[in-house]
Amino acid sequence: MKSKIFTTLCVAASLFATGLAAKSLSGKIHNLQAGWLEQTYRDKTWEWEDGHAYFAPDGTFQAAIGRTQSATGTWYAAKGGKICFQAEWTTEAGSKPTLKCWRHVADQEKRLWQAPLDGGFTLKWAPFDPKTQLLPGNVFKSRFDYASAPKTEIPVKAMDSKELARLFAGKTWMWEDGHAYFGSGGVLTAVSGKNSIGEGKWYAKPKGHLCINAVWKGAGFGDVQNERCWLHAKDANGKIWQTPVGEKPEWSQLDSAKDLVSGNPYGSRFDRQKRRLAR
Repeated sequence: MKSKIFTTLCVAASLFATGLAAKSLSGKIHNLQAGWLEQTYRDKTWEWEDGHAYFAPDGTFQAAIGRTQSATGTWYAAKGGKICFQAEWTTEAGSKPTLKCWRHVADQEKRLWQAPLDGGFTLKWAPFDPKTQLLPGNVFKSRFDYASAPKTEIPVKAMDSKELARLFAGKTWMWEDGHAYFGSGGVLTAVSGKNSIGEGKWYAKPKGHLCINAVWKGAGFGDVQNERCWLHAKDANGKIWQTPVGEKPEWSQLDSAKDLVSGNPYGSRFDRQKRRLAR
């Protein structure tokens, strides 16, 4: 597990949204100045394929990979076009300090490039575009907070499927950026964010599994069918807990009085987005 985090870190930090593969850079190159790099990274979030890093104005550093790996430490710009962070990486297997640096250069065409300094003789360069790769502010703080939060095991007993179906039937499940309505006959309508909707079926399975099988449509993608399930259980005090199925259990409490709203009060929101996406 410990070796996986550093492998993931190297890969994630070397691949960018441009989709261009890493390459060897030939010809005359010039290191970018440390002062410019410091200002460029200051108060920015660098998003990776499966994680991110935040470079705070006070020199502190936060990062997360996936849902269970996190890091805290410091970052700085150095001579030779380098941006470095020194942080304590924490995984389920423990924690380990690490120092990681990237070199930044401009080629003869004034294009910017970046490569991780891993001790090898040949650097693997990738295009560096700070306008698209660095996001203003600590935009993924919630991801870091979740990944770095202590994970505790909760003694629970899986809910009966009939009890679970009664709990959700005719209710709207409120999400952070949307909602899902569990209609009669297993009909489901859902909204996620401002640009996507889902239509399909919902059902409760034995051993506390609540599932959604829906076709999702969005402004930037066509029809995508997806099934997602959550395990529901009760603790000794009768509180309801849930965790996504197919991942390491990460329990969160379901407050039925707060998270589940009677009826379909946001049906008009779904209808509006469906009409907009049909245009």
